[in-house]
Formats: sequence, structure tokens, C-alpha cells
Amino acid sequence: MKGWFSLLDDLMTKYDEILLSCLGRECRLEYEKLAVERARLKQEDELKQAEIEANLRADNNELGLRLLKRYGETLALILVPQTDDVTELPAYFRSVEMQFDKFKITDIQIFIG
Repeated sequence: MKGWFSLLDDLMTKYDEILLSCLGRECRLEYEKLAVERARLKQEDELKQAEIEANLRADNNELGLRLLKRYGETLALILVPQTDDVTELPAYFRSVEMQFDKFKITDIQIFIG
């Protein structure tokens, strides 16, 4: 893809050179002003795109944190506290598994770090 873009850029540069050679002094000044304005608008557009992407990432992070908090609160309500007695651990994990099956929680990923 880069080849097409560089080819197009080369063609536009050659077109600009030919156009400038055909224009008078006043037209050249106006053309150069337009070229500067075009470059400024392009930079503004790139800046706005970067701002939009940054805002979307921030919104996604905030949404993820809210969902994580909500899921944590929900799990705290439906699960009983884990016991300290080692003999009761299998029953505790069976209970957790039954709750996950009941609420159709199928994909759990644990992040440690």
C-alpha cells in the first residue's frame, strides 16, 4: 500500500511543479498560500483524529473499570466467603461452579500482576 501512496504523492508533486511553471507571479503566490492552508488543515485534522482516538481509549478504559467493579460487587453478593477449613474447600468450589453455571458465566480470565 505504501507504494501507491508514494506514487500518488510523486504525481501530485510533479503536477504542482508543472502548474507552478505555467502560472504567473500573482497566481503562484495564491497557489502557495493555498498549499500552506492545505498543510495547516491536514495537521489540524490529524490532531483532531488523535484527540478522538485518545478520548475513545479513555472511555473504553473507564467502561472496563465500571464493568469490573459491577461484576465484582455482583460476585460478592452471590458467593459465600471462602472458608479457612481445608476440608470444606471442595464444597466451596462446587458452590462457586454451580453459581457460575446458574448465571451462565463461561469465560473467566484471571490477571495476576
